Parts: sequence; C-alpha cells; structure tokens
Amino acid sequence: MGKRLFYGTFTAKRFLTSVLICLLALGSSGVVNASSPQPVNNTKEEKVNQIYEERAKVIAEQKEGYLAEYERLGKELESLGVQFLSTQEVQDKMRIAARNSNGVIPYVITPPNANNIIWSSFRNNWVKNGVTYEVQHLTAEPNGSSSSLFDTGGIVLQNSNSLGTAAQNFITTVVKAGVAKLGAPVDISLQVYDAVKNFISDANFGRTTEVTDIKVNYTYSWWENVDFMYVKKANQTDDYQSLSFISTSVYGAINWTIPNMTYKSNGAIKNVTFTNDQRSYNYYDTAAHRNGSYAVAAFTDVYAPRNAYVTNADLLGVGNKTIKSIPVKTPAFPAQL
Repeated sequence: MGKRLFYGTFTAKRFLTSVLICLLALGSSGVVNASSPQPVNNTKEEKVNQIYEERAKVIAEQKEGYLAEYERLGKELESLGVQFLSTQEVQDKMRIAARNSNGVIPYVITPPNANNIIWSSFRNNWVKNGVTYEVQHLTAEPNGSSSSLFDTGGIVLQNSNSLGTAAQNFITTVVKAGVAKLGAPVDISLQVYDAVKNFISDANFGRTTEVTDIKVNYTYSWWENVDFMYVKKANQTDDYQSLSFISTSVYGAINWTIPNMTYKSNGAIKNVTFTNDQRSYNYYDTAAHRNGSYAVAAFTDVYAPRNAYVTNADLLGVGNKTIKSIPVKTPAFPAQL
C-alpha cells in the first residue's frame, strides 16, 4: 500500500500552469486492534488493493496513454473477482444496507453524481473466533474532473519579507495527530533552493543565500477514493449485510510557477524569472483503508470505530505560510457522494 498518514488516530489532472503545494492532515474517529480477524485469501486482497492504488495514480497524473492503462488495470481487477456496478446495482445495495444499518444509516437514493463515479465491488472472507464473515467492498472512484471525488484550485502567494536562507521550506507536508506532529516532513518536502536552483546561473547562489522576496502561483488538485465495507456471515444472503466501515484515500499533483524572486548574492539584489515545475504527492490512505478486518471488528462490536477518513488537505507555501485548507469528502453512506 502507499504511505499512510494519521490525524486523530487514523491515518489525488495535472496542470501545466501555476504552483501547487499540498499537505495532508488525515483523520478518523479512532483505532481498534483489528489483528484478530484473518483474511481467507490475503494474497488476492493485497493484489486488488495494489491495483486500486495504481488506478488512483494513473487517473490523477493523466500521463500520455493513461486511459488505456486505466482500462487495463480495470480488466486486471475483473480477473481477480472485482465487479464493476451500474447505478441500479449500487442503489439496490443501499436498500439492503438501510434494512441492516448496524449503526450506520444510509439514505436510499441514487447518488447524485453517479455518472461521474465508477462503482465496483469485491468480496473476501475473514475468520474471527472461528466464525467466517464475508466483507463486500463497494468502492467509489472518480472518472473525470467533473466528479465529486475530484477538486482543484489555485492561489497566488507573495512573500514580501526575507525568508532568510534559500534552505527555507518551499513545499512542506507534515503528519499530524490533532495538533501534534507525528513525524518529519514527508515526500513532497522541498526547499527554496531545490525549487529554483536549475533556473539560476549565478554560481554564488546556494543554500545560504538570502532570499528577500518570492511571488508564487500555486495550483492544487486531488482525487479521492472511498471504500464502503458491508459485512455478513459467509453463509447468509446479502439481505443480512450491514454497512460497517468506511475509509478513504487521496492522490494528487503539485504544480508551481515562480514569476519572480529577488535574492542577495555577494551583496547585490537580483530579480530572477523562472518557469513552472511540478511534483506528485503520493497515494495516501489510512491504516484501515480497504482493510476488511476493521469492518469485521465493527460488525461484531458496536463500540468499534466505523470509519477512517482523510479529512482535509492543508496547503503550505514559502516560509511555511498556510495557503488554504481544503475539505475532503467524508461520506457516511454512498448517497452522500
């Protein structure tokens, strides 16, 4: 699986203009010790989850030929037992869940953005205390930029004060649990020097050079996947299913343009104009994303947590200035998409 962030207790079209900086702070309602339920076919489940992760990257980066690759990965999912569902089939699933909510009450209506969401289903069995349970994953993926599981935006940030040295952060992501950091900056951490060094011919420009002003255009984009887990005993029909656990993941792209920057080199103040650049941030999910053991735990224990969400993306720019906090979908049932 991809890297995992935690907020609380649990731990996304590319743009050829502008600067994007994204920080993920993830959240959920809690963690359980879900080591007890064991998957009947762990190898298949891991492979399915890996392909979903690859599909998230393909649709987010949208490199040349991405549609063919996305379709190929879909066929590979089908070969492993994944079924792609129609809107009617999803609606039928929600009707069943409404009768067996087990504490999570779904609305029995067709999702309003059904035409912009790809729905799929995968089933796997888990054993807990000698009882076999079937977990059905109802997965929602965005199929284009008009999907409710996609968002983008941009902002211009002018830093008129000295940042000190070029070693100051230009892009930063940090992991949080509440207000506390859990770790150091992760994969999209980037210093001013690293962001601009390829565009400066001045040999005197280095990590200790004083940067006095930067104007940056930022663009952010993210794509989200949602997994709804339905549970029943393996020998029962779907009429006995309950929507027991929900989790989410996010993949995104980072793009930026630096129209100008001034810095001091040997006492002289210079103005530099740069072109744009980009970087993707990794697929982020929670520790419980698409993990059927958490669904079985929730099905058998009314006090167990029932979701593990990516809750928001905090954008940090030069000088660690907060640019924007972007809310991410945290649906309690499929109709909320």
